[in-house]
Amino acid sequence: MAVDLVQIRKLGETREDENFSFRRFLKTEYTLKPDEVDQRVFEITGRVWAGIDCTACANCRREMRLTFGEEEVDRVTHRLGMQRQEFIQTCLELSEADSDNPWQTRSTPCTLLKDNLCSI
Repeated sequence: MAVDLVQIRKLGETREDENFSFRRFLKTEYTLKPDEVDQRVFEITGRVWAGIDCTACANCRREMRLTFGEEEVDRVTHRLGMQRQEFIQTCLELSEADSDNPWQTRSTPCTLLKDNLCSI
């Protein structure tokens, strides 16, 4: 099983059509209930994550934007000792106003990432 994140991304890109067909199969033809599919995916991802040292690459924080709910913004600003508005102006932007997590980091890599660890 591949655990190298660059290899996983490349495999995903080269097998995009196959992955789409598999997702369509799961949604339309597979006999497992959604909760059963979720449980199997959870088990597989657990095995993959067990082989990945997050502090070795921090790829997720280099490639993806974090999202925050209102309470998370309050907790982070308290932890960082910043004013809420300062944190928002410095690090965040609105993503989807109607979502549970309406804020996202302004850029990638995440500005809170320091030495492959979250500075929070």
